Amino acid sequence: MNYTKYKIDTGEIIQALTVPDDFIPPANEGEAICSGYFTDNSYYFLNGNPVERPEMEISISNNIIQNIPEDSILTIGDVDYVISDGTLEYENLPGTYSFEVKNFPYKTFYGELIINEN
Repeated sequence: MNYTKYKIDTGEIIQALTVPDDFIPPANEGEAICSGYFTDNSYYFLNGNPVERPEMEISISNNIIQNIPEDSILTIGDVDYVISDGTLEYENLPGTYSFEVKNFPYKTFYGELIINEN
């Protein structure tokens, strides 16, 4: 049998698991169990129902990343930036920089900045 455990207050999925038919996994305080197998990278729970996590509509132009949802954490290398205004202008040496943006319930966004020599 397939089950998914999630946090009641946020809908964030804690665990998706397959167990024998006669076993129902326990839920701790603040958690709920749903029948079905839903992965945390694609789904979350809203009002007790599994729904797809939305995509971020981030745009990249030169060294500027825009349309970042408020309160996102944008990570480049080992450095985290908390985004409050939707934009990050990244100033660094020419090169290619991989980054990710996290902000639940959105799906994690992965991108690359390419900074050319002036």
